[in-house]
Amino acid sequence: MTSVQAEAMRGLGSWHGGLFMAASKVLGEESVKEAGQSGK
Repeated sequence: MTSVQAEAMRGLGSWHGGLFMAASKVLGEESVKEAGQSGK
């Protein structure tokens, strides 16, 4: 693997990490809302 490819992989990794964090945050908030509604 060349250094250019390594840099590209690192960039993709951090981008996927950020995307995953954002998705889990949104999904977490959704499940919390549903739990609150079913509790009433």
